Amino acid sequence: MTNPHSIDALESRAAEQRRNLHQSVEDLRGAVRERLDVTANARRYMLPASGALAAIGMGLGWIVAGLFFSSRNGR
Repeated sequence: MTNPHSIDALESRAAEQRRNLHQSVEDLRGAVRERLDVTANARRYMLPASGALAAIGMGLGWIVAGLFFSSRNGR
């Protein structure tokens, strides 16, 4: 037969491992939640995004204006 003390030790070790696993999952959930927070990401990247969109808009405006005026001048 098995030693009852070793069964108690194994059960307590398994319970400790389950607690550690649950804590790790909670930590991971918190990290993912922080990483995917839309409000925080919008605040952090607002200036670079607006600059990039402004540059793209200016470039597209330049292209459209160039196409419009080049066709009106007979080129």
